[in-house]
Amino acid sequence: MPRTPEQNANIRDKRKAKILKKALKLFAINGFDNVTVDDITEAANCSHGLFYHYFNTREDIYNELLETKKKSYAKFDMPIQEAENLGGYAGLEAIAGYIEMLSTAPQDVIYFSRIKMLSSFATKTAEETLVTTDYLGIVENLIKEGQEEGKVADGDIKQMALCFVDFCNGCSYRRLFSEPDNFEKISKETILRLFK
Repeated sequence: MPRTPEQNANIRDKRKAKILKKALKLFAINGFDNVTVDDITEAANCSHGLFYHYFNTREDIYNELLETKKKSYAKFDMPIQEAENLGGYAGLEAIAGYIEMLSTAPQDVIYFSRIKMLSSFATKTAEETLVTTDYLGIVENLIKEGQEEGKVADGDIKQMALCFVDFCNGCSYRRLFSEPDNFEKISKETILRLFK
């Protein structure tokens, strides 16, 4: 008996979801530059033809994942706009609270957080535009404002921002390979000591 249109649509949706899920994990662990279409098709156990049925390029799948994050995981998004609005030390506090929250977040949230965080560094091999956020520039501005407030230690703003972004990246990477119950949480207060 032939499949109904609904059954066919369901099969297509499941196939696409599987490719997206495998690509999400690969991008989260390896970053955009280190993931190829071959890697995605191998992980999803699908042909290149099936991949290209749903996506034109790896940039398409990457951008779709970031759009999915925006739509379905917005409550878990880094409060970067809030941090910018608060400015200075208060903005850094908002980001530190987010990093603390990731300690116990579900695995998909960690994956989405990682690709979003890495997006600002993921353009070396992109042939098409990627959705990105300049986290480094935002953190630099927050540190500068915090120094002007007298709440952040003096020092090279760029170097401090690099340390903070690398620290956040390292925390989320460590969390990728740990279960929430076994993950040693870093408190917001400890993170903020980086700026004292």
